[in-house]
Amino acid sequence: WLPPGGHVEENETPVDTAIRETFEESGLNIEIIDYDLERKNRHFIDVKEIIPPYTILLEKINDPKNGEHIHIDMIYFSQALNPKDLKSGWFWANENELKGNVNLNFNNSNDEKIQDDVKFFGLKCIELRRKYGN
Repeated sequence: WLPPGGHVEENETPVDTAIRETFEESGLNIEIIDYDLERKNRHFIDVKEIIPPYTILLEKINDPKNGEHIHIDMIYFSQALNPKDLKSGWFWANENELKGNVNLNFNNSNDEKIQDDVKFFGLKCIELRRKYGN
């Protein structure tokens, strides 16, 4: 089980990728949350500052087609602008479900749990949104 994600396309920023991939996969329009409250007031000539990810993960992948390689996962926190438009096959996990390691066995096809990193960053997003009021 994974949250939305994908590859950065040519001439696309990581922020653009997060917004596009989230919409393509889940049907949600999102706004990336920027916890640097001073960023919007900084202006540079011919330089645009974009929101950085909360963190970057290096994840070992063993792909049968492409072999073993490393995925660079840029983790952004966001707010859904249309939360009721979530596509079929996706679900919202609340704080208690994340803390309780919700079972993802929707069709009795597996017994997978939410991965530790996904739980950690899901809970961190909830914590920061609560702290900053967004």
